[in-house]
Amino acid sequence: MSSTQKNFALPLAFIGIMFFAIGFALGINSVLIPVLQGSLGITSAESYLIIAATFVPFLIFGYPASMTIKAIGYKHTMALSFAVPLTKEATRKRGKLSWLADGMYKPKATANMANAFLQASVNPYITILGPLDSAAKRISIMGICNKLAWPIPPLFLAF
Repeated sequence: MSSTQKNFALPLAFIGIMFFAIGFALGINSVLIPVLQGSLGITSAESYLIIAATFVPFLIFGYPASMTIKAIGYKHTMALSFAVPLTKEATRKRGKLSWLADGMYKPKATANMANAFLQASVNPYITILGPLDSAAKRISIMGICNKLAWPIPPLFLAF
């Protein structure tokens, strides 16, 4: 390795962990569908709206995420995507009737928005993190990190 080349091992490992977390977050939804059908007594169509609710934020927040990336950069947008659910939790109001909605739905919606921001920043960032000629290789490795997380949610829920 020449002195002009940077070592990207640590940032790549961190990004790999983010891809793993994204895979876990998306993988747990598919495991929850039958559980929710049984416990809430809802139809298949109603239960699959949960999957739709997971991906709709990508349509809604894709453009705002790109504007955020343009304004503050990839790294800061990734950090912001982790901070948004925390700040939302800290400032949540506890009304008598809205407690259930606050407790169940708003954190999920905030997490989905944060996930949209994270994916909008982490996917292109991996292509610029290192030499351009090996960008496809890095994207493939991150895809493997993402898919390795999918078998874990059933084990997580079983315990």
